[in-house]
Amino acid sequence: MKALIFIETKGQIDYKCDTFWSRSNKISDAKIYNDDSQDQIDRWITPFDYNIEKLLEKNLDNSDKIIDIYNNCKMGYRIIKNEFLDSSGFSAKSGTEEKDLGPLIYTHQVIINSPKDISIVDIRKVKIREEKINQILN
Repeated sequence: MKALIFIETKGQIDYKCDTFWSRSNKISDAKIYNDDSQDQIDRWITPFDYNIEKLLEKNLDNSDKIIDIYNNCKMGYRIIKNEFLDSSGFSAKSGTEEKDLGPLIYTHQVIINSPKDISIVDIRKVKIREEKINQILN
């Protein structure tokens, strides 16, 4: 599977461009990840809490604004077919559009209770738990 990793903040989708979470809303700027393992894709997505924590540490005067942007943001991936990859296999061809990608697959959500209390919740596990609770209660 080849995929683009994304973060959605306030309805804006930005794609991960490199290992340090530079990001862009342009598909052609996104790094393409290649792995058949869902665990590996999760490992590419979840380090973002560390980056938010460092951002907050460096900008304590603006922590309310940063928390407003990132609290409850969602992360995940989109599958891209080989026909839309450039010759390197790590970038999308110029001209690749949203309609050429698979659907947004949300996997994680960031919860920020304070500048020092940041966590990432696996949305899939929360949904499974909620379904089980509903089955028990109904």
